[in-house]
Amino acid sequence: MWKLLRRHRWPAQVPVQQAIERDDEAIEVWNAEAWPRVKGRGGRNPCRRGG
Repeated sequence: MWKLLRRHRWPAQVPVQQAIERDDEAIEVWNAEAWPRVKGRGGRNPCRRGG
């Protein structure tokens, strides 16, 4: 994808400022509790048949 973007000289879209709604405390909780469960799945997609 980056090759296509660079070929057409499109810049990466990066927000200029953080969202007003950003909740740093909720992000920390998610990183501590939910992310390890997601990461621990080992790439298995629960939506696909056969695991």
